[in-house]
Amino acid sequence: MKDGEALTVAGWQGFGLGSDGFLTASVEYRDRERTNRSDLDPRFSPSQVRGAQGDPESEDLAVYLNAGKPLAAGWEAYGWVGYQTRDASAAAFYRTPTDNAQNPAYASGRVYPDGYLPYILTDTTDWTTAAGLKGQAGGFDIDINLGYGKNEIDFSVENTLNPSLGPTSPTKFYAGSLAYDQLVLGIDASRAYDVGLYAPLNVAFGLEARRESYQIGAGEPNSYQRGTFLNVGGVDLSWGSRGFTGFTPANEVDEDRNNIGAYVDLEGELCGTKTTRTSATMFRASWRRGTTSPRPSLFAAPYRPASGRRACNSSISPRRRSST
Repeated sequence: MKDGEALTVAGWQGFGLGSDGFLTASVEYRDRERTNRSDLDPRFSPSQVRGAQGDPESEDLAVYLNAGKPLAAGWEAYGWVGYQTRDASAAAFYRTPTDNAQNPAYASGRVYPDGYLPYILTDTTDWTTAAGLKGQAGGFDIDINLGYGKNEIDFSVENTLNPSLGPTSPTKFYAGSLAYDQLVLGIDASRAYDVGLYAPLNVAFGLEARRESYQIGAGEPNSYQRGTFLNVGGVDLSWGSRGFTGFTPANEVDEDRNNIGAYVDLEGELCGTKTTRTSATMFRASWRRGTTSPRPSLFAAPYRPASGRRACNSSISPRRRSST
């Protein structure tokens, strides 16, 4: 038995960006056949493989660009952009020739006299991009960045039917979509101070602002509707596209939220064996109560020449958990 063959083609190329910058480009294409570990089905003659349990058939394409460029006064600009797409086909469970609820015996006969195996199709698209600046100001190492990412999945199902639509039911349906995106702004700064401890005291602080959105889109009406064929031969019929019933208008969602988080972190070595660290974080969300959670902690690591380093960590974190 031979299955699951895959073809992968990939390439990478680097380019100069001016006299001191860089730009790299990479691309990968993959075409993978499905695998099937289903056994012979002896329930019907002839005995043969009717299921498809294994990896789905898929076709992928990914393209990425990555760049960096030194600027004046020790600052550097950086960024990347990426695009990925995947078309996949995964099998649902086999519907038998005698499954009167999902493969009805209409007056004109069954749509699938030998049964049928629905295939769930997914068309997935991912976008990601980010840009930032990093350098020094006022003695602090600073990184400022803005990133965006989005994922979309469109669902379809083929080699199927909606039994409640009768013998003229379509055999392929668009079943709906999912989408999520995120826009993030991050600012981080850190600096070491000599305050007379065993090692310099590291001071860091920063914030993150994030906007998220999430959508569910309905499928075509035939993928979820209950048609006029409710009972055939005394059997109540299933409804909606078999294998994957479409999202209904009642399932549709279009929501977003905004979040802001900030932190301050102090870390220093009291002596050669003890490190103290104190941090405080704050989180705010647009659709829930805010949470402030200062988290002081002590990290002790006594050194023993014979057995190496042992460490213990303790923390106290007064926190108010917000409801979701």
